[in-house]
Amino acid sequence: IDGNDISGKIKFNADKIRIGKKASITAHNDIEIDSIKSGHDMDINSHDDGIIDISENTKRKIKSKIKRKADALRRWQRKKNLTEDKAAIGFIRSMNYKFFGGGEEDEFTWSRWFFGNINTDKSLREIDSYMQEYIRYIITGRHYKGNYRIKYETMKKWGYLSLVNEYYKRQKNSVF
Repeated sequence: IDGNDISGKIKFNADKIRIGKKASITAHNDIEIDSIKSGHDMDINSHDDGIIDISENTKRKIKSKIKRKADALRRWQRKKNLTEDKAAIGFIRSMNYKFFGGGEEDEFTWSRWFFGNINTDKSLREIDSYMQEYIRYIITGRHYKGNYRIKYETMKKWGYLSLVNEYYKRQKNSVF
């Protein structure tokens, strides 16, 4: 889809939607999406058995963003001589904003798009696991089994939101 303004309801059957410039669309689940930034890719994979999940390409891109942000915050933490939890909390806040936005109801966010279009949590579990691995990496600076001394409960105290948990909360509260 490419254009300045798209109005009305759109039904689509595609593996990939690319939005150029600014657009306003209504997705098939009647979520109004306004002012989408140019260059947003939205990849959904549909399988013959009816399972709709996040594409491998999208998972690869979000994992790359997670890794880059964790590395940047780890460098920032070392440069400023900050405590490890300060960098981890910054990372969690940054990724929560990426996935869930700032809390505005009509805001176009990663979760708002994907949660309404997938029907399995398989990819969300994979991304959650990757996020937790990098939160632990920020604390220790290493990828090893000893990172599991940083408990999930500690990450939750720092503000970590699980994609799987948020997905099921949305499904429970959804009228569709």
